[in-house]
Amino acid sequence: MKNAWFLLILVMGVYGCDSTEVNSTSNVEATKTSSESISAETQDKGSTDMFELEGKIEYKDIEGGFYAFIGKDGSKFTPFNLDAQFRQNGLVVRIKAEVMEDMMTTTQFGKLIKIHDISIVDSSRVTPVKDPKTINYNK
Repeated sequence: MKNAWFLLILVMGVYGCDSTEVNSTSNVEATKTSSESISAETQDKGSTDMFELEGKIEYKDIEGGFYAFIGKDGSKFTPFNLDAQFRQNGLVVRIKAEVMEDMMTTTQFGKLIKIHDISIVDSSRVTPVKDPKTINYNK
């Protein structure tokens, strides 16, 4: 009787693994299809969300630290593709960008944007960023 139960459990386990592999393959195919459709949607609507704005780059010491873009009108954005040469706290720039509605970040600061063009307007306001590892909190 013990052998029959063992055999039954073994057979169920083998068939259970087989169905998981089939589902995994289906999930991968579904993920590829949905990714392809998101890419197509982004390409189709990309130009409709394009805008130009002047503002400044600011370093924000939250969520591990990141560089934000704040427009002259006070609008807040998180650029996800800001080149290293423009990662300067206080740098005034003019950008051409698009809002990325189908993406998320952990910064929770304004809208996420993809910058297509950026030019420096004023670099005289750049200030160094204080590294949080060097701040003495025991004062």
